[in-house]
Amino acid sequence: MEEPLRILHQEEDVDYAALVEGWLREAGTKIEITAVRGLESFRRVLDDPGFDLIPSHYRLPSCTGLGALAVARQWTPDTPFVLVSSPAVELSVADTGC
Repeated sequence: MEEPLRILHQEEDVDYAALVEGWLREAGTKIEITAVRGLESFRRVLDDPGFDLIPSHYRLPSCTGLGALAVARQWTPDTPFVLVSSPAVELSVADTGC
């Protein structure tokens, strides 16, 4: 039996998090998704090892996606991290060198 892809989704908008989960399920991806809001919740969930992917929105009320990336790199440096943005913030993200 194939193991599900374990995803830790850092997203403040619960509707958007549910939309992303729906897209992945519709595509036939077997997933186990944990959606968190806020940097403190993100840190607590990182205590549970074994996530395969961490997508995070760039603009978050509690920090930026780059802050979430820094925390993720401390706790789980080998887990792929995907920073999601809108075209309006692409320039500022590109300026960081990430």
